[in-house]
Amino acid sequence: MQFCTRIVNHFIQSMLINISVLTKSNPDVNQSEHMRKLIRIFAGVLAFGAFTVNAQSTIHCWDFNSGSTSTAGGKWASPIPTGARVTGNGTITHNFTDIEDFAGSTLNACVGSPSGASFVPRGGSNTENNGSHMTMEFSTAGENDILLTFANRRTGTGFDTIVVSYSTNGGTTFTAIANVFPSSSSFNIDTVDFSAIAAVNNNANFQIRFEFFGATSASGNARIDNLKLQSLSGPPPPPPVVPLYSIADISSTNADGVVDSNNVNCAIEGVVSGGNLINNGAQFWFIDSTNSAGLQVRQPGFTLYTPTEGDVLRIYGTVNQFRGLVQFTIDSLTVLGTGFTLPAPAVVTSLGEATKGRLVRLNGLSLVSPSQWSAAGTGFNVDMTDGSTTFLGRITSFTTLFNDPAPTGQFDLIGHGGQFASSTTAPFNDGYQILPRYSEDLIIDTTVTPTPVVINRYRISDITTVDADGVVDSLGVMCSIVGVVSGGNLLSNGAQFWFIDSTNSAGLLVRQPGFTQYTPTEGDVLEIYGNVSQFRGLIQFSIDSMDILGNNFTLPQPAVVTTLDEATEGRLITIENLTLVDPTQWVAGGTGFNVDATNGADTFLIRVVEPTTLFNEPTPTTTFHIIGHGSQFNPTTTAPLLSGYQLQPRYKEDLITNISVNVATMNEVKVYPNPASQFVRIELTNDAAANVVLYNTAGQLMLSGEIKNGNTTINTENLTNGLYIARIVQDGNASTVRILINR
Repeated sequence: MQFCTRIVNHFIQSMLINISVLTKSNPDVNQSEHMRKLIRIFAGVLAFGAFTVNAQSTIHCWDFNSGSTSTAGGKWASPIPTGARVTGNGTITHNFTDIEDFAGSTLNACVGSPSGASFVPRGGSNTENNGSHMTMEFSTAGENDILLTFANRRTGTGFDTIVVSYSTNGGTTFTAIANVFPSSSSFNIDTVDFSAIAAVNNNANFQIRFEFFGATSASGNARIDNLKLQSLSGPPPPPPVVPLYSIADISSTNADGVVDSNNVNCAIEGVVSGGNLINNGAQFWFIDSTNSAGLQVRQPGFTLYTPTEGDVLRIYGTVNQFRGLVQFTIDSLTVLGTGFTLPAPAVVTSLGEATKGRLVRLNGLSLVSPSQWSAAGTGFNVDMTDGSTTFLGRITSFTTLFNDPAPTGQFDLIGHGGQFASSTTAPFNDGYQILPRYSEDLIIDTTVTPTPVVINRYRISDITTVDADGVVDSLGVMCSIVGVVSGGNLLSNGAQFWFIDSTNSAGLLVRQPGFTQYTPTEGDVLEIYGNVSQFRGLIQFSIDSMDILGNNFTLPQPAVVTTLDEATEGRLITIENLTLVDPTQWVAGGTGFNVDATNGADTFLIRVVEPTTLFNEPTPTTTFHIIGHGSQFNPTTTAPLLSGYQLQPRYKEDLITNISVNVATMNEVKVYPNPASQFVRIELTNDAAANVVLYNTAGQLMLSGEIKNGNTTINTENLTNGLYIARIVQDGNASTVRILINR
């Protein structure tokens, strides 16, 4: 009875498919009439009463549990030994240069087969096995309605796409029938249905070929197990039932911008907007019929459908997210209709969570910096303003707009709300964009004389003031600033450099990933156009465009400081008479390392970043001065932003060693004996009262006292061996002395 039910279900599905195919190929067909005819046919089938069907049978089955041999090419020879075959008389050959027989699965198992081993092609040297194949010669003589099932999985760097094709003439020609996308976590079962292809039935020359693509490492692999070719008297079992949700249901996000339905497997229905946005696969915008919700559908390697605007689809797959943008990965799809008229774009005045995926329109725009409109790479970003708000437009190379000239006047722009958050991890609350689909989405306003965009020039000191919580007052302000480059570039793909005014009274970090039109060079005088931003307290400036005003400017002297705070942020500074608190912190690794240094009274955090020449220099073992820019990395991304102050040197020359600190000014302080054991005596040339404090190298206070009549003796019997820092203050002047205790 269950099998009969499956036949009925499949018949209903066949009717719906026939209607879809018929009406799509011939729009003049009356769909209702066609449905009535099929219902009458189906009613006749039901009225026919009992009917005889043959049981589903297995023609060929390979469990790959035995028969592998150690050969020059790997574990599996070609052809694969018949010991790996449980049922039938088919043969399997392959052309892989690197192949294994890792653990298999019991999913889809041949009768009586344990999990055993599996057929495992690997990427091979230089991933040479991308495009290699296994070919199965499976005779179907005397059999009809052929179905192929198999278990499969892959590793994270293994083959992510298997292109399935077949031949009915013994391998002379092959025809693609399906793409299979192996899971990267565990085995699952995939099915390829040949029952609708008459030439496959009763064919002694039938062959199936699997071609493997997408491996990104030599050891990356895919596993094939329990390969089963079956004959069905009736149709194959229906596909697994997945819930059908609206696009709005699966695209909602939480307070951090994370999609609520992440990794949910389901089906969605909607209409295609625009064309394909990827070379090898499918990537397109997909909205509901009212444009109340939308998302991006993306599946590299999926070539069974060409995205066409106005197509109405039902798509089966999984919800996911990249840098905040909600996406949908395709498993399969059905075309429900074509030529649908898209709803009108929603006119908006801001871009955010509410516009993601939807078709929207921004009116009254003009370019902030026309030089940004430059066709290059896979796309370019351009800033646009309506006079009060600045918007980011992303023009991809797959749109016809990509090669059009930059608009010179006022215009409206239609496109889909997108997002490319600044981080791959939550929160996703920035990076909102508009992405036009084609040239027609840019609508020049010929009735309005464009108002030129005025960019105010400010001093660096004007835009770097902060409030009581350390939040920059000018956050988001669009302007230009003039200054001089200090140090070199700190970003491999883009521009990141320190920028100070001519007197070193103020400075900040200029940062723009992807900006490759300028190579930062110390001493260059620039005017930079962009906007003020802030990250973990550090004030930054994002570049839209820039002009070089001069070269080889002599930088002002670094300011000598004894504290790191808001007043030092961005400026070129130096801290003197330092020693490392823990020399083992000086280890080159990752993108940079942090070290603590002390002058005997205070401890300072020094950040040495990977692009600087100081990164691979040996650990300083003596007293040193350090030059660099005041920086900040607050422990949190939200206010208050009042801690995490650092000093970042620019290059190895910023570290100045061989500094003597036994006397701060000539002949003012005498310390003996040094090294000391039981005591140390301090003598000053000035008899005025003074204070002395003694720290260990961790910055901990060990002793303190007064110096009267110009001298004092410190008992060191209770101090452990090691280096100590004595700080002497007299008449407002300070001296720092290193004292070694050694018994």
